Amino acid sequence: MLRDKSLQRHCLAEAGVDMVTSVVVGDRDGAAAALRNIGAPAFIKPIDGVGSAGCARLDTLGDFSRLFAEVDLCGLGQARFVVEELLEGLCPYPSFADYVSVETISAGGDRAHVGLTGRIRGPRGFREGGYVFPAALDSTRRGALLNLVDCELAALGVQDGVTHAEVKLTSPEPHILEVNGRMDGYIGDLLLRAAGFDMVKAALVASALGSLPRPIREAGVPDVAFQWFLSSPEGVWRLDGLQGCEAAL
Repeated sequence: MLRDKSLQRHCLAEAGVDMVTSVVVGDRDGAAAALRNIGAPAFIKPIDGVGSAGCARLDTLGDFSRLFAEVDLCGLGQARFVVEELLEGLCPYPSFADYVSVETISAGGDRAHVGLTGRIRGPRGFREGGYVFPAALDSTRRGALLNLVDCELAALGVQDGVTHAEVKLTSPEPHILEVNGRMDGYIGDLLLRAAGFDMVKAALVASALGSLPRPIREAGVPDVAFQWFLSSPEGVWRLDGLQGCEAAL
């Protein structure tokens, strides 16, 4: 369930934790049925994709056909997608995106939400613009996010390990985008630079001894750490060559 986004949605809905309408599709007929059931605009993503690859807004069947062709060109080998209702979020600040992530370490069913990581507003096409730690959220919104992730991890049966849950800042209450059973690739570096917190070490200690770390107190974090992404043009492109490498070296 931590790898299959369709099973994850089904489990959370069955548990009454997060009700987001979603349908699995693998062809044009399935996409047509999903659009009829969910309505446009919808959001489509590969069942086990990563890095926002193959994610798009779905308004018409033409959008699905184009996305399916692009995914095939990229060699992702993805035959099934999840189509779900498009969640409209609220950006707390103009430069930030409308979702955050909650970084959690679990041991024996107990949990420590280490911190919340914000996102820099990205370019078009649901691509990420970057990360910022700590996230700029007030205590009320922060509490609602942590409570949702607590219920989510319990519903998914997570007992031990590291999770990275992405949460959309929707109103009146937040919604889960997805949860991954791993530490995100940039989180360890961000927490180390901003707060001096070694998440890899903390996860290993929790695994070996069952001892959970104390959550990072954002008010006491001495620095703010950013990870800025340089995004490629939207769509599928082929690299024909590079120029200027010698000068750069």
